[in-house]
Amino acid sequence: MQLAKLDRSLFLPGVVPEMLSPEFWLERFPDFDLDHQWMGAVKDQPKLALSDYFANIAHRLRNLSNKNGLLPEKIIDNFIQWDWPEYGLMTQSGDLKLLPWESPLFLSNKEGPDLDRNQLSGLDIGDRVVVFGLSIDGQWYLTVTDAGTGWVKREMVGIGPEIQVRNFLSGRSRMVLLDPASRIQTKNSVIKASMGCSFPINDYSRRTVLIPHQNAKGNLEFIIGIIKDGAIRNHLPKTAYHLIRQAFKYLGHPYAWGDRDSEGCGRDCSRLIRDVLRTMGFNPPRNSQEQLIVGQKRINLAGLNNSQRITRLKRLAPGALLFTPEHVMIFLGEVQGEVYIIHALFKYLRPKKNGQEPVIVKRVAVSGLKLGMGTDGGSLLERLTEVVEV
Repeated sequence: MQLAKLDRSLFLPGVVPEMLSPEFWLERFPDFDLDHQWMGAVKDQPKLALSDYFANIAHRLRNLSNKNGLLPEKIIDNFIQWDWPEYGLMTQSGDLKLLPWESPLFLSNKEGPDLDRNQLSGLDIGDRVVVFGLSIDGQWYLTVTDAGTGWVKREMVGIGPEIQVRNFLSGRSRMVLLDPASRIQTKNSVIKASMGCSFPINDYSRRTVLIPHQNAKGNLEFIIGIIKDGAIRNHLPKTAYHLIRQAFKYLGHPYAWGDRDSEGCGRDCSRLIRDVLRTMGFNPPRNSQEQLIVGQKRINLAGLNNSQRITRLKRLAPGALLFTPEHVMIFLGEVQGEVYIIHALFKYLRPKKNGQEPVIVKRVAVSGLKLGMGTDGGSLLERLTEVVEV
């Protein structure tokens, strides 16, 4: 992204234009390899994930409300659960929902359409779904995916034999998408897919790949697609430079809780991490606290004051992941005593006379960790809980 075209909202406190280029940060340290075990993968335990969904759904729904008077518990009580799971692939981009409906859910009347708790995650064409049942209206599948457990529209999934799905996902010769919103041209349409998605190669020289397709019976087939944007054979090398460069491709990209809100598609903090790491062959969980759990080099910051935290953070290598209880960020480095990060940020609080006020960002942005200092919520630095070193 050219500096001249940057949205002024990206110039957060303490950020100068030069900091909005990846080269500013990459020139400050020599590149290094990431440990192949640095970030663990999603656990492939669909039956356990389904059990967890039902064990926790009542608690998750307790404080949620919707504007249509729908009764969430009735939806969960009335669905068709299959004796055995079926396997499929997403055949178009879609959404993973907490409940099988489009109606949003909110924690309180103060929450607007930007924080729909029914929206768990976006899903991409080629994502695996393990299907355990069907909504009573026949329109939604109850699924376990790498992004979580929830409901997906039936029209977006092609069902096939488990071996067919596994072969599609495990093929060694693949094209990996490197741009935030890559286009794949098929015979009849242009499909958008996310950074980190990968597809089996059909013809490398022509940039053609195999794309999942749902036939008239709802079954899984494959068609040919041409990748129109940045891609690479197999994966990028696992290095700090690639991690940071890929993250900066999202600079200025819209923020959206669960990848979608009333304004359209975007990225939240943990999806940004997942997309970037998938380009290098990692397959981390979708949510930030699960990403923290599978990190291999964790540092607990509990009990440290601000000065001690900054001292510890200055010793980190760029690319480390920083966590609060509800947020994850990528560490870039230290400049004149301030620690800087790149992250998908919804908003922050800033002090004002006789109080404080929210500042809506809704972008992937570079900022310092002092953001929020002097407010009731505290600064990002004060809220840090753990770090995953690279």
